[in-house]
Amino acid sequence: MKIATFIILFAAVFSISWLLLGTIRTYLFERFSKEKSSRKYDLAKMIAPEKLLQYRILLGSILFAVTIVVLLLANVFSPFVLAPLSIVAAFVGYQIPYFYYVMKYRKRQQDIEDKLLNFVMALTNGLKSGMAFGQSLDAVTKHSTGPIKEEFQQVLREQRLGLDVSEALERLEERVPCEDMQLFVTTVKLTTKTGGSMVEVLSEMVNTMRQRKEFSDKLRSMTAEGRFQAMAISLSPVAGFLLLSLVNRQLMKPLVTTGLGWCAIGVICVLISIGYYIINKIMSIEV
Repeated sequence: MKIATFIILFAAVFSISWLLLGTIRTYLFERFSKEKSSRKYDLAKMIAPEKLLQYRILLGSILFAVTIVVLLLANVFSPFVLAPLSIVAAFVGYQIPYFYYVMKYRKRQQDIEDKLLNFVMALTNGLKSGMAFGQSLDAVTKHSTGPIKEEFQQVLREQRLGLDVSEALERLEERVPCEDMQLFVTTVKLTTKTGGSMVEVLSEMVNTMRQRKEFSDKLRSMTAEGRFQAMAISLSPVAGFLLLSLVNRQLMKPLVTTGLGWCAIGVICVLISIGYYIINKIMSIEV
């Protein structure tokens, strides 16, 4: 009986929340489309903007409905508890798909950065063997894998369609905005214009990139302990709550059955988030 009640309540609340959020879907899509050029992450390679918006609305509606139904079945009827928690759940659900694809985007960009050094080294070796720049670029791209192959294949396609190499590389730099890529594109453009030795310049650039990568790896290992401490400090209240619940459940019961307890949980979550953000920001050192 309780399962049937849960299903009926969930279907009703989900339908209402989906209709309400669906009415503003067109407005949100138009706003996101206009702001696409100014956003930090261009997720078009990961997912179509309209599909991402659908996922965000869907998951937000599901969490909104689940939160209300669970609280109602737990005999929590206070609007001062239902409204804040359901809104927070909807907001969290709305943001989860975005952050998921942001993580995929960052992973893709990081994969390109990690493989760029080897790519440039192979390109330099091709030039040393007597190939022209375009031939060497084509040969190295064919033997590459992953996102870096996709990006340089795009460069080659644009070049075959009539774009200048410098312009095609500039577009690559816009798609992959990292310092190593900027250094590579700038080096190729200047060497092409001035007519210098591409092999010597790229060899020096490879040494510079290798030193930067070694320093970045060393810095990452030095700050790993701080990042772990930030995670441990953030999870310690959750561990304490679970431990105390196992020891004395009646002691912790008011925390999840009263409005004041849920407000305390909300304040704790906000403070934990702020603390984690500050510690993580301190540990994140840009090179």
